[in-house]
Amino acid sequence: DVAFKNKEIQLTNKLTNRILLLEEGHCLRDHTLKACKKSSIQSNETIEATSLLTLVQMVEFNLGIALIPEMAIKSGLLKGTGLIARPLTAPAPRRRIALVARPSTVRVEELNALVRVIKS
Repeated sequence: DVAFKNKEIQLTNKLTNRILLLEEGHCLRDHTLKACKKSSIQSNETIEATSLLTLVQMVEFNLGIALIPEMAIKSGLLKGTGLIARPLTAPAPRRRIALVARPSTVRVEELNALVRVIKS
């Protein structure tokens, strides 16, 4: 299991200049830019990934660094790689994920089971 190492990292200008991004249209791209306090990065300044898996592979090939959601790391995204995940210093960026359903849904039990899995 790949787990977070305890040493926190602060996003300095030196690090944010090495940041790798998902291509435009991915919300994680916007979240990464906001966390790095950048409004944009020109596409000719960086190589863009089409998925989280591609982003991880790019980091593995030493093309830069990336911000990966904790949920993806805990699901095993880094398993089999030599990569180490480190938490960011406070105030670290956070995302809120919501499960939305119609009030008339007949799948309440399945949705509640999904909520329990996500929370664990």
